[in-house]
Amino acid sequence: LEAEIETLEAAKTKLEADTADLEEAQKHTALLRVMVDAYDARYALGEENIVAAKSALSGTETTLNLVLADIRSFDEGLADTLPQRLELIRTNLDWDIETAIEDCNQLIEDLLAVEAALYP
Repeated sequence: LEAEIETLEAAKTKLEADTADLEEAQKHTALLRVMVDAYDARYALGEENIVAAKSALSGTETTLNLVLADIRSFDEGLADTLPQRLELIRTNLDWDIETAIEDCNQLIEDLLAVEAALYP
């Protein structure tokens, strides 16, 4: 019975480690999804396709929220800034494409720094 308990405890420990790895992979995937959205929006803006840029960013806020807690552990100020930068991009889509592109570039740069720090 003790051998079986040890086997089950080892299986439980492995399952917990696998679950933690899966959660980490899901967060990394969410961060990458936000980057892809920003790249897609920047490309669309370069083509002056506002509709495509808006579409690229349509679910980005929700995805970003999935990783903000981890980003906050890396850089609290950046975690506060990223949603604001996303909102700036959306605001500037209709008014100032060049500024929206610059904001996309800054968002991408910030996310690359977060990825390098959190997911080496």
